[in-house]
Amino acid sequence: GDNADIVIWDILTGEKVQVISCAFHGPIGALIWIPEMPDLVPGFAFGCADGSIHVYQRVKLSSNYQYLTQELVHDGPILDLKFDTQFGRLASVGGGFPQVECYSIEPWALKWSKQLRTHMCNYSAYSDLSENYLAVTNLHDGVDLYSVPNMQLIKTYSHGNANTAIFKVSFVNKGWLVSGGQDGFARMYDVRSGQLVQKLEHDSGM
Repeated sequence: GDNADIVIWDILTGEKVQVISCAFHGPIGALIWIPEMPDLVPGFAFGCADGSIHVYQRVKLSSNYQYLTQELVHDGPILDLKFDTQFGRLASVGGGFPQVECYSIEPWALKWSKQLRTHMCNYSAYSDLSENYLAVTNLHDGVDLYSVPNMQLIKTYSHGNANTAIFKVSFVNKGWLVSGGQDGFARMYDVRSGQLVQKLEHDSGM
């Protein structure tokens, strides 16, 4: 979290198992579990505000985790991490630059890079029979919907106020888009029409 601590809990007992501090590297922006695979010990990776990624492995016959490695991979904060279970690869989003890059895996190569109109803080992808979409929560006014791969801005789902918080966005149920917000509501939109379908109330920003 913002205090640069990772807390590992036993969800059955509620016991705090381990605390890992990385205060020197700044707040933690993303964390992802690494599952057990052939030739790969399970663990987790997390990214910090200084652009570094840290990897920890589970200690054999223990519930604790030990440091494995770290790399400085971006010039700015790590915003998101994804792990490819098929090839055992880790992908990161960070650096503070408002752009999207697409890579082929075999061979590993940059296919295209496109500039966005604002910085992105969260994203979700969706495909149907006729179109590929990328939804991006921006730090300006809400959620931007882009077509892929030309990255043309199709529409903006505005929250009606300045957006200074990081919140999740996700495509659900074949054509609906759900996003959090800082005013205590989750919003559900129809992707094609752009209409607000429903607002779900929560106690605080989400």
